[in-house]
Amino acid sequence: MKWIYQGLLKRLLVRNEAQKQSELVQHACQALTKYRRVRYVTGKVATKDLVEIYERRSKYEWLHTKGFDVVLPALKMTKDAVVRIHGIEVTGFHCTIFTNVQTTRFFGVLETTNEK
Repeated sequence: MKWIYQGLLKRLLVRNEAQKQSELVQHACQALTKYRRVRYVTGKVATKDLVEIYERRSKYEWLHTKGFDVVLPALKMTKDAVVRIHGIEVTGFHCTIFTNVQTTRFFGVLETTNEK
């Protein structure tokens, strides 16, 4: 079942490449298509819980993450009670993508690097 969401996610990302987070979206697309070994996980989480968690994480200076400026407002504005999160990890790269449960609407992407 996981591969179904991965396929839907690829199509959704391609449609959203020209948006505000184009660089982060392109990195996520590359991770899903370029690498043979991609760690992909997905799940559904209550939107209010995600807002609380990621508002807190956005304040951590040691966490080298881009995209909070788009993801947090999008999560706060949605009327969806539950959101699907997609985690993608390849060597040296990790991102978390937020969509509606059906993976048809894109809210944003967070990209974390291993900078020190």
